[in-house]
Amino acid sequence: MKRLSDTVREAERFGLPVIPHIYPIVPKDGAPSVSDAPEDIAYAVRVGLEMGADVVKVPYTGDVASFGDIVSVTPIPVVTAGGPKCETLDEAVKMLRDVARSGSAGSTVGRNVWGFPDIPGAIQQLKEALGMQP
Repeated sequence: MKRLSDTVREAERFGLPVIPHIYPIVPKDGAPSVSDAPEDIAYAVRVGLEMGADVVKVPYTGDVASFGDIVSVTPIPVVTAGGPKCETLDEAVKMLRDVARSGSAGSTVGRNVWGFPDIPGAIQQLKEALGMQP
């Protein structure tokens, strides 16, 4: 947290926004794992907010209502990570529609673009799912 707050202060001097990627880590089957539990995500967002971030990127909880609760009480934009690898583009589109319905400011997507044969088509469908203009 100190490193993040120091980074925010330093960036402020140059007028740069800070967008931390805060992924809560919990033990799972004896190994560290990224959590998508609503209470962990809420805490991650709170840390970003309290440290002075301009936008916070966190894992999606997988649930419109729980993520919406977090986003609705956060005065800075919250974006989701692209989520787990979806088996189909339809699954990825559904997930991003849910992210948009939650009130999230958006999502960053990697593996759910690069993993499909028609990358430009996947990008277009995912942008539309988030409510972005074509």
